[in-house]
Amino acid sequence: MDAIEIRDVKRLGQLIRRTRKQQGLTLVTLAGVCHDPPSPDESGSYK
Repeated sequence: MDAIEIRDVKRLGQLIRRTRKQQGLTLVTLAGVCHDPPSPDESGSYK
């Protein structure tokens, strides 16, 4: 895979959109690929 220079947020968004369309992913399926952020446990610590 060729390297792609990402200079700003707009370029990153374009890259994500192009890749998503190439792979046939919808925004919903793309969101499912992302992990939920960690939540603190009962003591407030992150594991």
